[in-house]
Amino acid sequence: NKFDLILFEYLENLEGIAFIKNLIETWKRDRRNSNKFPLLGLAHFDPSFFMLGGFDVLLGFLKQYNIIIEFNSSYPRFYSRKYETFFNKLKKSGIMVSIGCDSHHLSNIKDVEGRMR
Repeated sequence: NKFDLILFEYLENLEGIAFIKNLIETWKRDRRNSNKFPLLGLAHFDPSFFMLGGFDVLLGFLKQYNIIIEFNSSYPRFYSRKYETFFNKLKKSGIMVSIGCDSHHLSNIKDVEGRMR
């Protein structure tokens, strides 16, 4: 199977980072051409899990594997001013972001179009 983008979620602790890191390394090892590895994205991310510790480990992990952060319109509480430190560090680290909306079915794509007008 060929994918352009793989999104993962529920990254809540340092053990989760280690688990995802092992998955990525295994996938890359098993692929014949790791240069064509798909873009990875962290979806529905709640910054509060890393605000008290492990923040630099998280940023290093995201940067090392060129993982984007998805800002999802369905979870606005994750993007409040109380996480301003997180967003500033994210920006300084050069980590890319995307915007998502939780459309799990093609029939819901039109819902996004209406909100953007």
